[in-house]
Amino acid sequence: ATISVGGMTAAYKGAVASAKGTLNYQGQIHHFTMTGVGYGGYGAQKVAATGEVYNLNSLADFAGIYTSKSKGVTLGNGKMQSKASNQNGVVVYLTGERQGLATNSGVRTFKVKLID
Repeated sequence: ATISVGGMTAAYKGAVASAKGTLNYQGQIHHFTMTGVGYGGYGAQKVAATGEVYNLNSLADFAGIYTSKSKGVTLGNGKMQSKASNQNGVVVYLTGERQGLATNSGVRTFKVKLID
C-alpha cells in the first residue's frame, strides 16, 4: 500500500498536528485524517509526504494510534523522513518536504481515522 499526506504541525514544548491524506490499498483510494500530539520542539511547519505502508493485512488495521520519534530542524524548506507504527503492527515510512521555522525532538502520537 502507498500513502500521501499533507498537514501542519505547531510546537512550543508540546506539539500538535493535523493532516489529511489518501491511502492506496488494493487498487482503491481511501481518505483519512490524522490528528496528533507530542512533546519536544518549537515553531510551526507545513508537511507534505508520501510513503509506503507495510503489514497492512486488512483496511481495518490502518486506522488507530501511531507512535513515532522525531528529531530535526526546519529553516525555510527541508526534507523529512518518518517511521510510525500502530497497535495493529502496521508500519508507515514517509519521506517528503517541510516548510517553516521549527525544531522537533521527541515522541509523537497520531490518531488516524478513515473517513470513507
